[in-house]
Amino acid sequence: MNAQELLGASQLRRALLRAALAAVVPLSWAGAAVAAAFPNSKPVTILCPYQPGGIVDITSRRLAQPLSAAWGVPVIVDNRPGAGGNLAAGMVANATPDGNTLLLTLYEGLVISAAGKLKLTFDPIHDLTPVALLGDVELWLLAPMNAPYKTLPEFVDYVRKHPGKINMGSIGVGSAHHLALLQMNTQIGAELTHVPYKGVSMVTDLIAGNIDVAFSSRLSTAAQVKEGKLRLLGVTGNRKSSLYPDVATFAEAGLGNVFVPYALGAFVSAKTPADVVQRLNADLVKVLHEPAIKERFDSEGVTVGQLTPQEFQARVQREVANIGDVFTRNNLTLAQ
Repeated sequence: MNAQELLGASQLRRALLRAALAAVVPLSWAGAAVAAAFPNSKPVTILCPYQPGGIVDITSRRLAQPLSAAWGVPVIVDNRPGAGGNLAAGMVANATPDGNTLLLTLYEGLVISAAGKLKLTFDPIHDLTPVALLGDVELWLLAPMNAPYKTLPEFVDYVRKHPGKINMGSIGVGSAHHLALLQMNTQIGAELTHVPYKGVSMVTDLIAGNIDVAFSSRLSTAAQVKEGKLRLLGVTGNRKSSLYPDVATFAEAGLGNVFVPYALGAFVSAKTPADVVQRLNADLVKVLHEPAIKERFDSEGVTVGQLTPQEFQARVQREVANIGDVFTRNNLTLAQ
């Protein structure tokens, strides 16, 4: 073969290669578009990491119908309790990243697991993507009716004068309630004694006066407060309770630095395309702010959210850093 023939063969090969690439690239783009499309024809599953009947389950089922209407596909709530919420979270982290599998949770468990460096089968920060802050849950500090303190400032004054004499129930070592106790001890020298519980008996023991104080959500204990079985001392954070506007917040009582991560959030696999995450966020925020749904949440002490995915992710990262500081200051280690 002479030089001219060699040149012609080389040009032919290059032309064939360009033709092959032109055929392949659009196909790959099309495949990516299919993978990123949402909503699609598949049902959407909301994984709830807790038993039926709690705030996460109630929220999941409340949102399922309007989301189904918005997406034109069935939305199924699947309760998968276990491992402190991490069983469901791990399933979502490893799910197909197409937006059709959501985690809806009180995401304190993810924050605490990450801050406490708990060894899991997945990374709660890097393997999950925050989609939407569904709502901040109103958290109350409660006491028995016969307690010697009637308000949060009186409680703060009492524990300072009686170090080591007051105990606080919580839902377990390393829980948001326990971490709040540690922060209170640091900030006001409370020396509160921790009494961990594993079940609902904590509220029963609080009513009976077997423990001195405990945290609980407004949704869980509003009835007991209304019936005069429990006394509401204060509300965490700086937002007043619409139900009891005269009750002091932690900020008003000098406990503004006590951080308690207690909010509802939605998450998907970290591999989910950004445009799908944005669509999920927009639809969730829209549903949350429908008047009937928003008013229902307001009545239960849940302030619905409207953060973008980026803003929610930044909030989660700040909370992990804050709780990480609590672990470090108190030399606290989570059981592996």
